[in-house]
Amino acid sequence: MLVAAAAGAAQQGSGDPARPQPPERTGRPDPFLQPNQPQQPRDPLDPVWGTLPRPSFDGFPVFPSRLSGYGGYPQPARPLQPGQLPTVQFPPGLMPLLPVAAPEPPGWPAWVRLAEREPLPFAPDRALLVQNSDRVWWRGTTDEPFVPLFFHDKLRALEPGAEVEVRQSGEFELLLHTSSRVVATGPTELRLVAMDAGHVELDLRSFTRLRVQARDRDHVLRLPDGSRLEAAAPAPDEAAPGPVLLLLQRADEPSRYGGRATIFNIGARPVRWVHAFGTTTLEPDHRVTMFLRPPAIAVGAGLAELGGRAEPTSGGRALDFRGADDAELSWCGARFQVGAGSVLRLDAGQGAPFAPIPLTSNDTP
Repeated sequence: MLVAAAAGAAQQGSGDPARPQPPERTGRPDPFLQPNQPQQPRDPLDPVWGTLPRPSFDGFPVFPSRLSGYGGYPQPARPLQPGQLPTVQFPPGLMPLLPVAAPEPPGWPAWVRLAEREPLPFAPDRALLVQNSDRVWWRGTTDEPFVPLFFHDKLRALEPGAEVEVRQSGEFELLLHTSSRVVATGPTELRLVAMDAGHVELDLRSFTRLRVQARDRDHVLRLPDGSRLEAAAPAPDEAAPGPVLLLLQRADEPSRYGGRATIFNIGARPVRWVHAFGTTTLEPDHRVTMFLRPPAIAVGAGLAELGGRAEPTSGGRALDFRGADDAELSWCGARFQVGAGSVLRLDAGQGAPFAPIPLTSNDTP
């Protein structure tokens, strides 16, 4: 009897008078339901448009068997050869309406031309400075002061001898007569040394991140450590695989360490890096790390021969030492004992430290 009474009390909802009971959902009918669908009770506080109707899936569309025009594209009358593009035959009266665009006159890109100002000079000895973000400073010659480019005047035509600086934060871009493009981000000091029809030379005194794209002319980029990057122009009868594309990025470290940077060749042509210890050919997809400070004193090889005979080979890059009884050879802190009938070869890897020093007019042969 107690079990039946407890069950009856639970069914009547009088088990816990302190707990609020949910209101009975007796609202207006749902107007989005179809006439043959059962009406669901709704809360009077809920808006009618709170629940959107969901269409039922009726299957995929079925097209009639006589419907044509799907997949019936014009086919070439002859099979295509490797590297040949297909030619589409248009039906009569359905020729394309867009005319062929006329070639643009030689000049700076269209995105830097302004209709409200005079055209900028376009010549091999001119460069176009574009400010991408504040603040960029420039001056035409060393006798002039540096002035900033304002947000409403971001273009300047520069001549050889001009300088561009970013002292704190900013980004600028240099366009050089259809042959080069330099994009610098962060603190930078750049000087235009020379520009003519066949040669471009830039002096990079400091940089943070630099992207250099070069083509058609010989390019020389001087680096802060005294080295330089050389990119030769392709021969007139030679098809270049692509432009020279270099990415120079400074390491994020305190300046008291002297600073380091990386040179990454992401282009399709090799570049020469001429430094204090020789010449390195930077092939595509290769990267080198350099110091930003020039070497203070060139350290000699310290080659010492004792009891043997040394002969330079490979243009001074390598050295062959023919040994003898009690013969020794020391170089760069290493000492080798070479017996009779043995030959020791030293290969520097880069540069030519074993090449004979040429005599000058003041030297005595």
